[in-house]
This record gives sequence, C-alpha cells and structure tokens, in this order.
Amino acid sequence: MATELKMKRSSVAEKVPTVSQLELGEIAINTFDGKMYIKKDDGTPTIVEIGGAGSSNAAIYERDSFIATAGQTEFTISSVADLIEVYINGLLLNPTEDYTVSGNIVTLLVPALLNDEVEIINYIKSSILSLDSTVDSITFNDLVDNATGGTLSWDSTSETLKIALDANNNLLVGQEEQFYVKATESISKGDLVMFAGVEGDHILVSKANPAATGFIPEWIVGVAKYALANNDFGYVTSFGKIEGLNTSLLTAGSLLYMHPTTPGALTTTKPTPPNHIILVAAVVRSNSNNGSYFVRITHQADTDETPEGSTNLYYTTARVNSAIDTRVNKSFVDALNVNADTVDGIEASSFLRSDVADTKTSGDLSFSDNVKAIFGAGSDLQIYHDGSASFIVDNGTGNLKILGQNIEIGNLSGVKTFQGISGAQSQLFYNNSEKLATTNTGVSVTGNLSLTGNLSVKEGGHTAASSLDWVKTADLGYHDYYSHLFTGTGFQKFSSSAWGNWYYWAAGSSSGEVLTHRIYSNGETPTSNRIDIWNGTAWNRVLTVADEGSGNGIDADTLDGKQLSTIESEYQSYANNAVSNLVNSAPSTLDTLNELAAALGDDPNFATTVTNNIANKVSKAGDTMTGDLTVPNLITSGNLDLGTWTITENAGSLYFAVNGVNKMKLDASGNLDVVGSVNSNATIT
Repeated sequence: MATELKMKRSSVAEKVPTVSQLELGEIAINTFDGKMYIKKDDGTPTIVEIGGAGSSNAAIYERDSFIATAGQTEFTISSVADLIEVYINGLLLNPTEDYTVSGNIVTLLVPALLNDEVEIINYIKSSILSLDSTVDSITFNDLVDNATGGTLSWDSTSETLKIALDANNNLLVGQEEQFYVKATESISKGDLVMFAGVEGDHILVSKANPAATGFIPEWIVGVAKYALANNDFGYVTSFGKIEGLNTSLLTAGSLLYMHPTTPGALTTTKPTPPNHIILVAAVVRSNSNNGSYFVRITHQADTDETPEGSTNLYYTTARVNSAIDTRVNKSFVDALNVNADTVDGIEASSFLRSDVADTKTSGDLSFSDNVKAIFGAGSDLQIYHDGSASFIVDNGTGNLKILGQNIEIGNLSGVKTFQGISGAQSQLFYNNSEKLATTNTGVSVTGNLSLTGNLSVKEGGHTAASSLDWVKTADLGYHDYYSHLFTGTGFQKFSSSAWGNWYYWAAGSSSGEVLTHRIYSNGETPTSNRIDIWNGTAWNRVLTVADEGSGNGIDADTLDGKQLSTIESEYQSYANNAVSNLVNSAPSTLDTLNELAAALGDDPNFATTVTNNIANKVSKAGDTMTGDLTVPNLITSGNLDLGTWTITENAGSLYFAVNGVNKMKLDASGNLDVVGSVNSNATIT
C-alpha cells in the first residue's frame, strides 16, 4: 500500500515542536537550525531530535510535554533535571519565581489551569556544556591531522578563558594576540622580533634590528613568549601579557622602547630622532623569576617618518614662522580691527616694548636661578644667579666697564671694601677702615706693609748707582724732598751724581723719620752754598755762605766785630806759634825741611812710595782685595761694607744702607721695614 510521509516546517531559530504539534510518525524540520524532530511515545510522549540515540545520556536535551489538569502543580520529567526551561502555553517561566525543581519533579508555584500546555526542556550536561556548568576544562581535538588539541579553561587571575596553545604557552581569550612563527636565528625569551620573510604558511622572524637594510617600524611583530632556537617554531605576543621574565632591574610601571642599536633589546630610555621611537611594553611586575610585561607595540612617528600630502602639511617651526612672517603683517592686523587696550582688559601701555625704548613703572622683573639676563648680539654680557652665587660674566672682545661719578663696593651692611672718587683717590678698606689709597703722586698705605716677594725702590726717571733708588715723595720747589730710613738721628750726608753733595740733620728715632735740615755744598745750584730748614710745608733758607763783604752772606768784618787787619795779625802770630811748636825740640840734624828730606832719601814722592808699599799689605782696619780672600768664618764686630752697600747689626736687627743711608731693617722677629715701594714682579738684572 502507499506510504504517506507527513512533515512540518519552521524557520524560527531554536524553534522546537511540542508534543501537541506533532502526531506519531510526523517529522518536523527547522530550516534555520538545520535540525529534524519526531514524536516519541513510550507511555510518556516526548519530542526527540533525529540523530540522537534516544536515551537521556545520548540526547543533547529532553523535551517533556503535558496537558494540565485543573490546579495541577507537579510534573514528572523523563530524567533528573540538569538545566531546564519550563513553558506554559508557549510562555517561558521564571525559574526563581514560577517553579522549583527537585530531582525529576518540577513544581509550579501557581497551579496550572485545565488543558494548559506545559512543556519542560531538560538540557543534559553530559552532552552539552551549558552556560551555567561548572567544569574544569574542555579539550578540543584537531580533526585534520589528529594532533594534540588545546584545552579551554578558566584563568582566575586574568578573569577570562585560557586556551593552552602548547606545553609552554597559553592564550588569554580577549586579552592577548599571538602569532605562530618560525625563528631564523637564536632568540631569547622577551626579545623583540621583527618580520624576516615567509616560508610556506609560516611567518619568519628575527631579532628586531633598526640598523637592518630597509628597516621600517611596521616590521615589528612582537615579543618572544619563550626562547627559540634557529628554525624553531613558537609564539610571539603582539598584544597582551608575557610572564616568567627577569625584571628585577626594572621598576613596575616603567615603559620599554626598542633599543636603537642592540638587536632584540629593550630600553627604558626613550630614543630621540633620527632613531625610531617604538614603545613596546610596560613593566607590570618587577621580579627576578616571575616578572612580567604588558606588550602593546606603538610606533611614535616623528615628522621624518610621517607622510604628508601636497597641501595639508604637518607642523614644523620653520613652516609656522614662515607663515606668520608672510601672513601676519600690518594689513592683516588692521583688518582684525583689534584694540589692544580692550582685547584682554589690559592696556597696551602696561607691556614693555622691544622695538623702542620703554620704561617699567612698577613691579619687579624677576629671574629664576640659572635664568640669565643676556646682552649683546653674541651673548657678550650675562647676569644671573645659580642658586649659590651671583655672576656678571663678560665674554665679549672689549672691556667690562663699570662707570660712575663715584663707585663704592661693600657688603649688605654697608661696610665698604672699595671706593673710587671721580677725579680723586681710589681707596681699599678693611672693615670700613681705609688701608690703601692712590694719590696724585703715588700710593698711601695705612698700617704695616707685609711683603713675600722682592722689593724694588725707584724714582721716576732716575736710577742711582746702587740697586736701591731714592723714592721721591713730594716736590717742594727747586729741590725734591725725599724720605729716608736710617739707624738714628743726627748729621747725615747724601751724595748724588744728579745733585752733588749735600747734608741734612735727621730728626726722629731708629724707626726712621724724614730729614728736617739740609746743607748744600760744592757749588750746587743755586750757586751759593746754603743751609735750609724744613718747616713742615716748605724749605726755608736760613743761611748762605758767600765771599766776604758781598751780597746777603756772612761779612767777615761784622760777623764777630773784628776788622780784617786785626784778624791778619792774629793769624800771623798764630802761624809763628804753630811753626815753633812744629820744630819744638827736634834734633839739630832734623830741625829743617832739608834735613828731613835727606832722611827721607830725597824722595819727593816718599809718601806715595810708602803708601804704595803699604797698599800691598792687608790692613787690620780694612782693605780692598784685588784677588780672592778665603777665610773659614767671617766674624766682624763692625759694619760689613759691600761697595755702595753697608750691612750693620744693632740691637739684634740688621740694617741695610746705600751710601750710608739705611734702606731696609730686618729685626729678630722677622719683620721687614722698607723705605719706598715694594715691587714683587720686577726684573732683576
């Protein structure tokens, strides 16, 4: 007989027919899901999917359908409930509010009505992984080559699913991006790698080397998850975490960049152009064994690496300056019709102008430490404070001039250290007390002069025979006034090729004073011989010795009240007495000059002869040697004459004199007194 096959169809996703919608022997097809269903009745009608084994363990789910009686609350399903859905008249019930489950019994919290269609779907956990299942992992098999598959499990640390890619590496779903590659050289774990070509279906990688020919930042692939030998296959991470690194020398949070010179290496120092700036990772954990990176490769391109169009150009300082110079001119500003006094509420007069002379009327102009006020086209003059000291630095080719009517330098308390007075002296101070000052004739020193170098004493334009010259301290008329250092007071003589011989009376102590009297001789200008006395400001002539009876000099007829004739008679008598006294009681053979001449061998140069003979002998009183004289020790109780120099010891002090005039004194304490100036940089010839 003929066989009739009845079929029903639905195109709604996951639509499953109910037991009331299918008759025994009918087939339902869900064209959307590609599934077929039939009605099974073994005393309890159910819907099963064609292809299932029909048992509860083999089915993906079980469907139980019921026609409720009035007030019915309990419904018994085919198997113990795993994950169920309960429908009444096609309406899905809420499992927390509408029913409870115990074993294979489902109890409605609100009783069903008569003829209500109750459908219960029980999803079998042993056949399908439900969203609410609690299993450790699922293993997937490779259906192509039967290789060992990965394991899908939950990672509680990262709070995501984890797929084991191989024995050394996991992939955190949604948190990582990895590539399966082949190494072309030995690569260490944590090395940065770059694209090095392809081989079949595989990407080839090598250590990232910015010096490689043709290198571009886009070649960077990622960071090696573990060490790879040459020709090994493995994974690199382009995004995500890498663990198990030695990061003990790094600080958590530090940024790591591609090293500009070492292949594969990372550095915490950000490279600068023309080196490529490629940010690779951040340090998540600092630890010697379990350190970790978070990899996120970012190329920070500079303008040399950024392509640009023909019109929309990127920013450069030169382009901006050129555009401003070209477009921002007077016409441009005038067209804006901007009032500088109102645009920001501050009048234009409140700003200092740089194009013309201007005045700052209030407020300080402050510079931070090491911020300089610079003057001159070549930064010639700089004024600044470095936090410890203040500086005025002149790097120019000219002089650094400090000009003023009067110039004073001192400390914050007003204590002077230097003062320069216009048209007058310059002074140096110690604790506000003047110690040295310039004058119109030289330098004045207040207090002791301590020397560590040589002493050079000179008079301008004149050099005496000795190495120590006179120092002129004042110009008082025709003759100059000189200061001297000497051992005592009294009558002194000074000889000079420039002024002849003259004498003076020195008033003072052993420490040395100036001369107070002077007597001219040997016809020095003025021609008449005279005696002068110093009154403190000038020389006064008190006496001139001239020819008898002439001029304002001494008149022999009036000087002592006697006439010249009387004086001549007295001179004659004096001469006779002198001759008589000369002959006295001499032997008769020697009482005339002739007898004396005969006794002297009639040698008209007897004195010269005797003198020459004596001259060949060394005198105990002192003599001049024409040859060398060697003595073991030179001991003298008097002066030591060295040409124009004389060295004398007195009261424990040594005195050094030139032509009888003391120039220096050295006492037993080491103090040195000097007449005149001291020149520590003189050249001695």
